[in-house]
Amino acid sequence: MLNELDKEKITAAQSSVALVEKTRAEINKTETRLDNLLNDRIDGIIEKADYVNKKDSLIKEKLDFQDKIREIKDKGNNWLEPMRDFILRSKLAKKTADEGDLSELKAFLKNIGSNFILQGGKFEFLAQFEWELASRSDAFPNWHGW
Repeated sequence: MLNELDKEKITAAQSSVALVEKTRAEINKTETRLDNLLNDRIDGIIEKADYVNKKDSLIKEKLDFQDKIREIKDKGNNWLEPMRDFILRSKLAKKTADEGDLSELKAFLKNIGSNFILQGGKFEFLAQFEWELASRSDAFPNWHGW
């Protein structure tokens, strides 16, 4: 699974680079249109009111493209590292359960959940999102979602 994540990271990075390049090309087109608009105003081809309206529109367009680039860079691969962490912690969970070390098991459970209750010989807790999903999976038939 970790190897597949590494492949996905490379693919996502390539995709992000291509999308950023395409968006930068759109920014360059918008800047050229702004320059042409200014030249038209200087040459008296368009009226001041039309110039101001079109300039505002083009500047907004440029800012939207810049926001899109920021979003691509910030959010492009943000799920990969949490997924890697989940896989590694899952492996640790198996090892901890197999070894039967109660102190390690306690520390592990504190990291994946909250609201621990021992009532009537039954242990319950609220699992973090990814662990709650895993508890519902057929891959974990001995878990019970709480």
